[in-house]
Amino acid sequence: MIEKNPLLSIKVITDRVTKFMLFMFITSAVYLLVFSDASTFQRLGSFWVAVILLSFGLLKLTFSLLEKALNGRGQFAGKAHEKLEPVTFAENKGWLNFMSKDGGEYDRPLYTMEEIKMLFEDLEARVMATVLPNELIIGAVATLQWGYGDLFHCWVNGNGWSTC
Repeated sequence: MIEKNPLLSIKVITDRVTKFMLFMFITSAVYLLVFSDASTFQRLGSFWVAVILLSFGLLKLTFSLLEKALNGRGQFAGKAHEKLEPVTFAENKGWLNFMSKDGGEYDRPLYTMEEIKMLFEDLEARVMATVLPNELIIGAVATLQWGYGDLFHCWVNGNGWSTC
């Protein structure tokens, strides 16, 4: 079993993007709640629902395409094999499993294809464990904002429910 996943830098990037999306959601909602009318605040909810659906769909599509490519299926299978071949341990590579063609040692040992598949599965699980809860929270709040944002805006700004 591999102790450290070298693909975790991708998780760090997705964590930062998720935090940025959460920050932008809160900032835009507060800004429009204070400085705009009820209709604009309500429309922001529909925008964020669309962003969350698109984000989730693209993330799942990306991991699905990666999984297919690693299993030798799909349109990216050849390119994935070509890119992974230099860093993949294989019995037929002989001494190239332990040092590069110019005689230099590798920074880390080469991985077998099974280990690379496990690394991608681990990465997907870690990314989804971070991204999915945040997307669900934003999606739920944005849906409520889309549906009842005008009433909430009027209530917060002291206009009362009856004016909306």
